[in-house]
Amino acid sequence: MADPAAHSYPFAYTAGDLRDLSSLTTIMNASGRLVAWVEGFVAGAAADTLLLLKDLNAGILGSVAYPISIWDQLLASTRNDREPARFGL
Repeated sequence: MADPAAHSYPFAYTAGDLRDLSSLTTIMNASGRLVAWVEGFVAGAAADTLLLLKDLNAGILGSVAYPISIWDQLLASTRNDREPARFGL
């Protein structure tokens, strides 16, 4: 069960948590593009954490893509149209 203090974002960390998570709380993006992208999901000064995580998940699904590898292209070009695509070969 989540700590009630984590139900609303932003939330405060305890001193022990801050020490443990210090390397994860520093944003290493000089351009600020990541911060601007993430801030686009926060509706106001405080947000419901669960809804924020759902929105982030949907945003990642809608905006992050991986390039098709040469292996995938080769499989697609040699696959019989009646044969279903296989993953994890």
